[in-house]
Amino acid sequence: AGTANEQAVYLGKQVICFEGAGPQSSKVRFEEQSQLLGEKLHFIPERNHHKRVNHIHTLLTEWKGLQEMSKHIPKAGPRIVTDLLETLYKVS
Repeated sequence: AGTANEQAVYLGKQVICFEGAGPQSSKVRFEEQSQLLGEKLHFIPERNHHKRVNHIHTLLTEWKGLQEMSKHIPKAGPRIVTDLLETLYKVS
């Protein structure tokens, strides 16, 4: 939800979002939010699940702040990617 994204970014969290079914998660809405919230909001425009997972994997492995974040939650990024890939291939 948009308000949750804004609150998370305000708290210094990185947010990954992608288009959903409702107006609160439309491409236009997230593009507008990206302009307001800056580089902490990562909108993934791809609708294909495989492309989304690849995009998320790239974000998690290339984030500038990932090293700092990993001090607090060791190995969270790789675990998230693993879970996403496992879920994706169970669904496909």
